[in-house]
Amino acid sequence: MKQSELEKLIKEAINANMPAVVPNQTADVKSVTKLLQSNASLMNRLKTINNGQEVTEFLTFILDNINDKVSGVQKQKIKSLIDQRFK
Repeated sequence: MKQSELEKLIKEAINANMPAVVPNQTADVKSVTKLLQSNASLMNRLKTINNGQEVTEFLTFILDNINDKVSGVQKQKIKSLIDQRFK
């Protein structure tokens, strides 16, 4: 197998494991999502989070780093997303 074929297979495997991009994301969210998804090391590390405490710590970090002047956040929507993900 040629190196280019191997690289193509690896990229396809990585892309197959990436979460789908939500179609109605804003440009800012799309760019951050693409940035995260293109970083295989980061995506692999995210997959190592394996308990509730780590999920809470990670989500706290994310929330602490979002612009503090954001308005219109629907807390119930966030809670619903978390509840759906961690049934």
